Amino acid sequence: MTHAAEQSFWDILQDEKVDEAIRYKKVWKGRPYITKEEFESVPKEDRIEILADLALYLIDFEDSPCDERRFAALPELLRIACGVHGLECYVNQDGFSGYFTCWTSIMAFDTLQALRKIGATENLAILTDALAAINTGGKSDEELKRALIAEEIEELYDSDEMDQKLHELDNRFYDSKEQLRPLAEAYIADHFDAPRIPD
Repeated sequence: MTHAAEQSFWDILQDEKVDEAIRYKKVWKGRPYITKEEFESVPKEDRIEILADLALYLIDFEDSPCDERRFAALPELLRIACGVHGLECYVNQDGFSGYFTCWTSIMAFDTLQALRKIGATENLAILTDALAAINTGGKSDEELKRALIAEEIEELYDSDEMDQKLHELDNRFYDSKEQLRPLAEAYIADHFDAPRIPD
């Protein structure tokens, strides 16, 4: 795809009149990075999603949705964007039970670090409590991460008590006044370094 000088990066994204997943794949193919100028040309409300899409493209999400090592190898700013985007989208859509039983589970502990970095203290406390709620066996963080990826926490699938605990945490998340995207966008804008996958 050629990038006409008179078009902003956002204009180019909007020009792709195709399915969103295909659109982003076409944009990132051959130039898997985004400059600060391109980032700033995207409306603020869409910036975190754009970086999350780049992250998912770089880890080849369609082929390897649960490859935690590839996610961990991404630049920090892309992990922050993907973590915040995944938490916000999946908890709002399916609650913490949905968040912990799909691909977003690979990012849960990285997302704790992301929330700490961007100053999202309220949501940091909620996600910390959610991880504690599903850790019924007293596992270490690494053991819990492995159990989530392997779908070995049976209570997530068949426990009314677990459902109730997570439902209470869902409500805390929904009631939170903390604005995750603006906090993440501000942090990323202040630390922007043209995130791309390492060669």
